[in-house]
Amino acid sequence: MVEFKKLHSVALVCAIIALAACEEVDPNALVMCPDFDPTKKYDKASDSKEHLLFDTCIPNDYGQPFYHELSEPLIVKLVDSRKFLQLKFSLLTKHDFMAQRRVAKHERALRAAFNERMLSISEDDINAEGFRGQLAEDLIKLANESIVKAEVERFPEIVKDVLITSFIVE
Repeated sequence: MVEFKKLHSVALVCAIIALAACEEVDPNALVMCPDFDPTKKYDKASDSKEHLLFDTCIPNDYGQPFYHELSEPLIVKLVDSRKFLQLKFSLLTKHDFMAQRRVAKHERALRAAFNERMLSISEDDINAEGFRGQLAEDLIKLANESIVKAEVERFPEIVKDVLITSFIVE
């Protein structure tokens, strides 16, 4: 009788494992990005499966800084003024190299969001104490919102800081 119970328990465990192994994998499930391999080039995927992985995986939070400089400065006219404001930015992410790829991929969305925020800046705002810090905080929030909107809702906030690398008022 004891052997029958052991045999029954083993059969039950095997059946559960077999059923679990037969579950379908959700194609929309979030997948973590692969670990960095120095022998591999990540600038171009080698096949469609890898391309899909590179474009849909969730970057790993390694705490390692990566910077992405926006290619061109943003120039806007100040509100109620004849002056123009020209800014250049670098975005800091402390995730893996895939996060840097995502920031570069969505640069147009980032530029549009930053430009929209900059259009509300007046000459008085620029002269206010703490303006640059507040602007950087606003841009961090906008950057993460833009990337999450372009990716998936569950995508992590990967932009940790927006550095203003050039600030010119003419």
